[in-house]
Amino acid sequence: MNQLQTATVATLLLFVSSAAYAQTAEKTNDVSSADVNKLTPDVYCNDDGCNKVSPWHFGLGAGVGRRSNPLINSDDININWFVDLAYFGEHFFFDNGDLGVTFKQTDSYTLNGIVSYGNEKAFFSHFKDESFSFSDLKGSLEDVVQEVASPEAPEAIADGAISSDSADTPDDTQVVTPAADASPEVTSASQSDIEDPPDRDYSIEGGLELLYETDLGEIQSQLLTDISSTHDGAEWWLSYGHPFQSGIFKISPAVGFSWKSADLVDYYYGVRPEETNDSRAVYEAGSTVNLFLKLSIAYRLSESWQVVSVLEYEKLGAEIKNSPIIDDDAVTTAFLGLFYRFK
Repeated sequence: MNQLQTATVATLLLFVSSAAYAQTAEKTNDVSSADVNKLTPDVYCNDDGCNKVSPWHFGLGAGVGRRSNPLINSDDININWFVDLAYFGEHFFFDNGDLGVTFKQTDSYTLNGIVSYGNEKAFFSHFKDESFSFSDLKGSLEDVVQEVASPEAPEAIADGAISSDSADTPDDTQVVTPAADASPEVTSASQSDIEDPPDRDYSIEGGLELLYETDLGEIQSQLLTDISSTHDGAEWWLSYGHPFQSGIFKISPAVGFSWKSADLVDYYYGVRPEETNDSRAVYEAGSTVNLFLKLSIAYRLSESWQVVSVLEYEKLGAEIKNSPIIDDDAVTTAFLGLFYRFK
């Protein structure tokens, strides 16, 4: 069982146990209000009273997890640790790579302006390591030459032929052409090189973010455009979630979509004329929509320690899925681990 399967099974088991615990807690009322207050983001309460939480948030997580990589000839992305770093001021905030300013905030919604980095590049940074390099090929060719270069027939080597017995018996001569024999290996190595996904750059994106909270759930939406002139495209994504919390358990299912413009999709998943080969033709991608499902679970062990788990499935849009550099139609993420938040 690999890391992805292990984390997935563990997440589902944690989900079942937390759901069962939530039902028991509701019936027996074993969890106190102080335990619930410990999970609120702004104020921490215990038997000694309530204190305001610092605007700085810093935590470290470690565990087992994996994110599948849909690119051809590419490794999945292992998730063994992560950092949670955020600052929430009165008007400005930094949230794990997102830099923003709050334009409007009410009891039900928040409107922010944000600058963030695009996440498409992450797939292109985890290529599959080649098990056969050009240096290995060169060493193999040298081995062939050494095998052929018998000291018994130096003159025959110069003529490109080697006698099975001696250089003076041309009737018994066997012609050997090392370069021709080795050429399929050269072609194979070159083909392996060009099968790697093409190189792509990070982008910096800016735009608006809306957070809307009701009794029926939470809506989060971002409309972003490229401000770094990397792809000159845009992206709009929206998610709906309904977290359930009972005592020290919190379960957060969510569903959503991500619309990506033609410029964005074509830059990352299109194929330019200079990137073509025998198995990869020119491909110009259009706009597309990805769909996703996500389940997050948190179980608080203490004031600072939590068990956290995430399971996510993202269905790739047709314009991405049909690209010659894509080898799968979905991206699956699973993680299970411990998280420690510093006070």
